[in-house]
Amino acid sequence: MVYLTSTHVTGHHCPIAEHDYSRTHRPDLEQVELGLLVTPDGLPITHEVFLGSTPDKNTVPDILKRLKQEFGVQQCVFVGDRGMVTHKNLILLAKAEYPYIVGYHKRGRVVSDALLASYADVQAYTKLKDNLSYLEVPASEVDDEESQENARYILCYNPVKAVQDKAFRNAALEEAEKALTELQQRLAQPKRGRKPDPKRTMVKVAEILTKKGMQTFFEIDFDGQMLSFRQAETALVKEALRDGKFVVKTNTDLSAAEVVLSYKTLMNIERAFREIQNFLEVGPLYHWNEKRVRGHIFICVLAYLLEQELQVLYRSQGKMRRNSGTSSTYPR
Repeated sequence: MVYLTSTHVTGHHCPIAEHDYSRTHRPDLEQVELGLLVTPDGLPITHEVFLGSTPDKNTVPDILKRLKQEFGVQQCVFVGDRGMVTHKNLILLAKAEYPYIVGYHKRGRVVSDALLASYADVQAYTKLKDNLSYLEVPASEVDDEESQENARYILCYNPVKAVQDKAFRNAALEEAEKALTELQQRLAQPKRGRKPDPKRTMVKVAEILTKKGMQTFFEIDFDGQMLSFRQAETALVKEALRDGKFVVKTNTDLSAAEVVLSYKTLMNIERAFREIQNFLEVGPLYHWNEKRVRGHIFICVLAYLLEQELQVLYRSQGKMRRNSGTSSTYPR
């Protein structure tokens, strides 16, 4: 499984640090990208440090090359997030003879919209575990121009996440509507009789809507003096279909339940990065020399490996004790 994150770097002298989208919410600082390749148990196999502006999708070719040539991996299932899904990368996986399990975009894809609309009834989904349910869609019903041979699509639903998604959207709608109303009132009562500047007004509207990603959920009219707005009901109904859902694409022979559980293990990697970023304090980096930056990150990944090895031993010992009927003496 592969995951990518970033950590920011102070100063402007590190040759591999660059400005780009910041996962650490520090767009004012340059950053480097950290890629981690791990087992389903969360044990890191290897890591790579990339230029700070490297997109997720561009890391896949190097990772596949290392798996084949450096580690000699002949058989594995490649599990990646939707940021790594491109037609080119799926072709590379096919050439490497690695089956894949990848997240599929919920937005901006015709196939996603069609699936979410056709299978909106969550009662038809099969309960897997906890709050997770799934539904495999027949391949014949999917019209995907990027589909490869034996590609399968599985819709997943989490009711708890659905509630969270709806609450976040409603809060963002309320915040945007409040800001638009305040702007509307200011335009209706201009200072000293000045006429509103249409360009500045629309820039302000754009700032309000993009702050919480509400661009598609409002219809705006501005005649040069008066501003009016309303919620785009069609877009909101369409968005509601996505609440609590995600789509997984695979070409494996695993059952749908096994595919979903394998994809959910990406959470182990996310936890690994939280561990590295927070507890092990991989950033911010105060080095400017590239070798020292890479060395700093290597030490953090090594520390995480040692800690994760202890976690695996702890879990295996606990499992052995439970199977033997012996009470555990480990702290809970």
